[in-house]
Amino acid sequence: MLYRLLITGLISGVVAGAVATIFHFFMVQPLILEAEKYEIPSSVVTTSEQPSRTHTHELELTGNGIMRGTFTFIANLIVGIAFGILLATGLTLYGRPIGRVEGIGWGTAGFLAFSLLPALGLPPEVPGSATAELFPRQVWWLSTAFASVMGIALIAFNSQFLWKAAGLPVLIAPHVIGAPKPPPSAVGSVPPELAAHFVVNTLFFTAIMWVILGITSSYVMQRLDAKDKFSYQTET
Repeated sequence: MLYRLLITGLISGVVAGAVATIFHFFMVQPLILEAEKYEIPSSVVTTSEQPSRTHTHELELTGNGIMRGTFTFIANLIVGIAFGILLATGLTLYGRPIGRVEGIGWGTAGFLAFSLLPALGLPPEVPGSATAELFPRQVWWLSTAFASVMGIALIAFNSQFLWKAAGLPVLIAPHVIGAPKPPPSAVGSVPPELAAHFVVNTLFFTAIMWVILGITSSYVMQRLDAKDKFSYQTET
């Protein structure tokens, strides 16, 4: 079982992370670079100094592009593999053969639980956004992801109406409690339009990653099942 989990998570995570990185480079990274321009403290830049300071900052942003891209690719692979193993664990516990359509459904459920529903309270944050303290945000995000998984499982995997109905309060409980808010004194330097564009594009590329995770995981597990079945028939 451990072999199946690791192989499925590794293959699906690498494929999903690589494809997601392509979308990240074209849809998310340009917005990050644009947002970083607003982090230059204009209050300490005089009119005569501003052109040279801005030019220097642009050189810094473009000069580390290869390093930034490499770290982004590695980070997406790590995240993809971690979520791939998590998804493979769920598929193993499910214990039934799944096809491509079911894989897309599992990937969509993963996107809802770990991306979309937590983003309703804590949307993806572009550099320069006003944010609350890190630890409360981490606690709320983890709690929301766990509650989302439990709520979706209660709704999807129970035939009794009472259990399905119980899943809805579990889903909405973290949002009733509310996510941590930035302090009143915190002011973001990024235009709201840019921040909103960043949220939409980030959720889109994570949705792509989760769908690919679901499709690839279902395919890999089907191949492993076929291999095990063939080995069993050969031995007997």
